[in-house]
Amino acid sequence: MIHIAGTNGKGSTVSYLRSLLEEAGQQVGTFTSPHIEAFNERIEINGQFISDEDLVAWVEKIQPLVAEIDRDETLTGITQFEIITAMALGYFEEKRSMLRLLKLA
Repeated sequence: MIHIAGTNGKGSTVSYLRSLLEEAGQQVGTFTSPHIEAFNERIEINGQFISDEDLVAWVEKIQPLVAEIDRDETLTGITQFEIITAMALGYFEEKRSMLRLLKLA
């Protein structure tokens, strides 16, 4: 995992690193914020945006957890960025696991 932070140049740095890693034959998942045209572009693997179906599935998976956190008065709540980050990481792990199974078959 590579985390890129800062004020300027994050998008081009991500693009450069993604290209290098893909050329080396790696599967590359990227999570960027904000989106430009469509929300799906925030989460992608090898340049393919998360599908509408996968995005809805991940919203449905994480919604009960978000509701539970919101009900807990001892917690301060969860931000949209934290929710989307959790969805992206879960999506990447899900796809990585599927890729492993395909390689075993």
